[in-house]
Amino acid sequence: VPVVTVTNESGNLTGLVSPTPVTVTFENDCSALLYKDGKLVGVYESGTIIDADGEYEITVTDLAGNVTEITFMLDTAPPTAELVGVANGGSTSGAVIVRSPSEPATVEVYFNGSLIAYTLGESLTQIGAYRVVLTDEAGNAAEYTFGIVYSVNTAGTVVIVVLIISLIGGGLAVYLFRKRGKFKRKK
Repeated sequence: VPVVTVTNESGNLTGLVSPTPVTVTFENDCSALLYKDGKLVGVYESGTIIDADGEYEITVTDLAGNVTEITFMLDTAPPTAELVGVANGGSTSGAVIVRSPSEPATVEVYFNGSLIAYTLGESLTQIGAYRVVLTDEAGNAAEYTFGIVYSVNTAGTVVIVVLIISLIGGGLAVYLFRKRGKFKRKK
């Protein structure tokens, strides 16, 4: 049976997914075929670096016809997600939703530095700083940050200020008219 070793930058590949380029080595008296994403690529030479993302299978055969099959996935790209309601690095006074990850990934949401429970698609509404970390099976990670800020209702504030100014102005006008005698009270 052919002895086959699969390594990446970290050493021997222990899982089925690698976040860094992979090298497969085997004995000199063996031949190998390389398949990527289910399609035959061609003959694989021992020690050749595989650096393109995809699902791989290498079939190694020795002179006696014994076969060893190795399968693994190379995934160097971090996952992505959609932020609804704010741009990455931005701020908003409304709700924010994290959705549509590009691949299966764990999602961790930190609110003001503390990890909180979160389910994809839920609205985040509390005022504060957020950090979202997505990590895929290969260990690739992507980070998004944003803030939800307090918002002043400017239309309501303008109405209140105009009302206060009107009351003060009206009271001042009555005072001045009385003082000049135009609005004197009858005794």
